[in-house]
Amino acid sequence: MQSGKLRNRIQIETYVSSLNSYAEQVRSWSTYAERWADARTTGGTEVENSGKRLALATVTFLFRTVDGLTPDMRIKWGSTYYQVGTIDPDRTDNRWQTVVAQEIEGVALNNIGISGTITGDEVSGVTLTLTGDASRTTTSAADGTYSFTVLAPGDYVVTPTLTDYTFTPVSKAITLTTTDDTDADFVSASV
Repeated sequence: MQSGKLRNRIQIETYVSSLNSYAEQVRSWSTYAERWADARTTGGTEVENSGKRLALATVTFLFRTVDGLTPDMRIKWGSTYYQVGTIDPDRTDNRWQTVVAQEIEGVALNNIGISGTITGDEVSGVTLTLTGDASRTTTSAADGTYSFTVLAPGDYVVTPTLTDYTFTPVSKAITLTTTDDTDADFVSASV
């Protein structure tokens, strides 16, 4: 990395849940890390939202490694937010990370997600894989619930897997726009 290339101050934010004074769950963004970065616009896309066509930039950020960085986080650069996408660590000494991120039009668009419940023969420990405009995995809780939060609008597929079990449906295709999809439910059956 050449001196002077890290000209852009960025904030990496994570979505946290806490309880307010009324014991209600409150979700908000919190600064996880700050870094100087090399930021380059490397592409873009157009999306339609509420009848309005939006041009959204794709930016590649290079910065010193942030331990624990995940695709559930976002990057704030200036007054614009970017959804963390591909995270590529430096393969030589792990001191640098390259992150490709998609611009988010408005903060509210980034507070959407997919959630559901596993019912049937086994509900906990089911691996759920998200593919499409983002790739992630999560595991269902003891009560069968799961969620993928902090997603950008786009097309996704959720697929459940657990050894010795089948699921109905086998997978679920979901298009997110500006609201959560809370009925990505599956029924497990032992084989």
